[in-house]
Amino acid sequence: MKKFIFNAATALAAMFGCIIATACSESVDDLLIEQGRAIRNYDFEKVRITSEKLCKKNNSLGCYMYGGLLAKGKNYRQALIFLEKSCKLNHMGACAEVGIYYLHGVGGTPTDTTKAYEHFKKACNLSDTWIDGDSRMNLAVACYVTGTQYISGSGVPVDNETASLYFTKACSLGLQQACGM
Repeated sequence: MKKFIFNAATALAAMFGCIIATACSESVDDLLIEQGRAIRNYDFEKVRITSEKLCKKNNSLGCYMYGGLLAKGKNYRQALIFLEKSCKLNHMGACAEVGIYYLHGVGGTPTDTTKAYEHFKKACNLSDTWIDGDSRMNLAVACYVTGTQYISGSGVPVDNETASLYFTKACSLGLQQACGM
C-alpha cells in the first residue's frame, strides 16, 4: 500500500509539478539548465536560488556563483564560506578569489598570506578546460603571485625555475607583467 501511495504521488507530481518534496528531487543537470535559463533571462533571484541548490549538491560552479552573488551584495563573510567550499571542490576561479580575500583582507577578512598563497597555488595548479574572463584574470594573478612567492622565498624555498613556470602560465592567461619574468 505504501509503495502504491508513493508511486501515485510521484505520478501526480510529474503531471502537476512538484507538490510533494520526495517526488521532486532536482538533479544537478536540471538545476544547471534552470540556472542557464535564469542567466539568459537576467533573473538573478532565480540564479541565486539555483546556485544555492547546486552548492548544497556539492557543485563547485554553484558554490562559486552563489559566493559571487553574496559578494556582490557586500556579504563578504558569507561569500568567503561558499567560495572556500567551491575551492575545496576544485573550482580554480574560486581558489583564486579566496586567495585575494586573504591577501587583501576583502570585506574584513583577516589577512593571512600563508592561506592566500595556498589558495593561489591550488588555483594555478588546477586545470579546467573552460575559464571565463573574470576567472582567467584571477587565475593569472594567482599564478603571478605564486611565482613571486618562489622568487622571494616567501613561505617556500627560493626556486627560480618553479617561479618561471608560474610566470609563464600567468603570461599565457594574459597578464602582461608576468611575461618575460
